[in-house]
Amino acid sequence: MKRFGLKTLLATASVALLLTGMPMMASAQEPQSGGTIVELVSSEPPNLVGAFGGATTLHEISDKIFDKLLEDKNGEYEPRLAESWEVSPDGRTFTFHLNPSVKWHDGTPFTSADVAFTMTEIWKKFGGILAYGRITGVETPDEHTVVFKAENQIAPQLLLGTLGNLQGLVLPKHIYENTDYKANPANLAPIGSGPYKFKEWVKGQYIVLERNPDYYRKPYPYLDGIVVRFERSANTRAAALEAGDAHLGVRSPVALRDLDRIEKLDNLAYTAAGSEGAVWLQQMEVNLQHEITANPLVRKAIAHAINKEKLVSLVYAGHAKPATGPIPSTIPSYTKDVDTYGFDPAKAEALLDEAGYPRKSDGKRFPLKLVVGNWFETQSQSADLIAQDLADVGIDVTIDKPAIPAFIGQVYKNYDFDITLTNSVNYSEPGVGSLIWLWTKGIIPGVPWRNASHYSNPEMDAVIEASLVEQDPSKRMEQLHTFQKLAARDLPIIYLVEMDMINVYNKKLHNVGNHPRWYYTNWEDLWLEH
Repeated sequence: MKRFGLKTLLATASVALLLTGMPMMASAQEPQSGGTIVELVSSEPPNLVGAFGGATTLHEISDKIFDKLLEDKNGEYEPRLAESWEVSPDGRTFTFHLNPSVKWHDGTPFTSADVAFTMTEIWKKFGGILAYGRITGVETPDEHTVVFKAENQIAPQLLLGTLGNLQGLVLPKHIYENTDYKANPANLAPIGSGPYKFKEWVKGQYIVLERNPDYYRKPYPYLDGIVVRFERSANTRAAALEAGDAHLGVRSPVALRDLDRIEKLDNLAYTAAGSEGAVWLQQMEVNLQHEITANPLVRKAIAHAINKEKLVSLVYAGHAKPATGPIPSTIPSYTKDVDTYGFDPAKAEALLDEAGYPRKSDGKRFPLKLVVGNWFETQSQSADLIAQDLADVGIDVTIDKPAIPAFIGQVYKNYDFDITLTNSVNYSEPGVGSLIWLWTKGIIPGVPWRNASHYSNPEMDAVIEASLVEQDPSKRMEQLHTFQKLAARDLPIIYLVEMDMINVYNKKLHNVGNHPRWYYTNWEDLWLEH
């Protein structure tokens, strides 16, 4: 067997915050236990169980309550609920040895039955299609051993990277068995095994998490609790952080143009660290079902017409960089050896002429509808700049900014767009997020964040499918490089920028951004000076 070595509001809303008045202590100070922090987020989640999928805030909170078999740190794996694991030489058997000291928050022992239930009833039905869809059997030889079986090979990085990511949260069998999983009341008051327990949810205001005293990874967690407060306005979030009414805002909680000012404040700091293994791309899906955008010359012209550097400077205030493809530059499998499309309006004009779309008497070539996923302020700003860039080469763009639910239906169900402006989150294991956008089997009407472009290329499918089974890491790396080269050649999606996700925090808070997927992890080692 092949063994993988491992590197190894407040408790109540009325309690005063532990923020003001104390001098900064030396960075070598030992972590302190205690204290409750207030975190600001822009939206309220629909529930607290990320195993069923959902928006970013849901996953961020869920990862503090639930735990995974292992933790993926940008391609390196650390034990969590599983103390160790082995992969058979043929890539068909994955054996996990569970930590016997783990308990659910209600005191029930955690066992292999929970993992088996989660695999068969949750993971295979609600997420991780590329990895979990290949599991054909689960065995539990004892309470602390679980074995996943597959009829065909699974690339070890694919399964381990999925288990160690958002799609690897284990649910309690005794809470969910014989229930309507997605309607279970526990989704709003969850029972997990992670470092923080659910305490309270005041709808429209905040969620309170409290320290799990029985957490199996001592001395964690350091904090007594986390209050997750909902604030839609970036200005309100900035004011709360500056006034000391909150300790933390994640995922660029304030206007990017405010960061230079915030950096000069005595009590606040910011960092872009903590998203190297969960990178947000701003990207443009191109509808290949439409005659004009099905033409590869048109897609290349659009790519050359868009000034990515202007997006970086004017929209993102320098807190981004131009993207080259579906795998971002901080991911281990990234390659820069792909076709690139620098800003070149003259070349764009020549390509459009070659494609058979000359300027008409009014100076326009053809119209396009740009449908914008308008969940960030930067999306709307980018759309306006992109429309002007395309107008400069004769493309007449109409911008459509539907509400988020309408955007999902319009783009991923009705395919009513020529081009979109959307985002993807791309993880250290490309099978978790990147591959599905460009796979023919990713064309799933009604399912968001899949292959809305209707890109179907047998060459690309063969490369993706080979990467799902390859046992040799070096050969798999070559396959993932080919994946990026084909994506850049064919341009079913035009990748615009890699976005920095900024964490703004009080200087008394330590260990912010110390994991490549930091805001999607459990914050067990986050601590507060007091």
